Amino acid sequence: MDELKMVSAYHNYLVRGRLQREVVLKSRGNFFFHAHRVEPMERVPSISGRFFDRRGELLLVIQRNELVENPQGLALIPMGDGWSLISSTMEAILSCQVVDAKEGLITILRGVLHDERGQEVLKGGELGLEFPPELEVSELAEREFRSGEADREARPCGGSENGVGL
Repeated sequence: MDELKMVSAYHNYLVRGRLQREVVLKSRGNFFFHAHRVEPMERVPSISGRFFDRRGELLLVIQRNELVENPQGLALIPMGDGWSLISSTMEAILSCQVVDAKEGLITILRGVLHDERGQEVLKGGELGLEFPPELEVSELAEREFRSGEADREARPCGGSENGVGL
């Protein structure tokens, strides 16, 4: 069974109404999303990715809740056992809520993320994350993301201004 589709005995994400311990998604182009596995003794999940706005402009590059590239001045605000990614106009782009369940913890992600064409590619709500079937779910996506980040580190990018890490 694909490791990314396995269920954790400790902490899971809600994806298409089912539990999953980790989520890695990639679309054609540069969109990338990784909801990392939450290890025992951790409670607040972390995400990594490259997200775009409705116009297809870079919104954010985030690595394990650390805002790496932040051209639109977003803020990651801790909230109880979760966080919210908020725009400068106070719009919630993505939020994370951890819920205590009988058999462990469940993270519900809410919000809408777009790709570099401005197309909606990931939506979070009450049934968890939803995404189109053509979106690639792969362990390789994380390696590709990291190699792209290594290329970026070789050239100046302005740092992590307005960045907040959890």
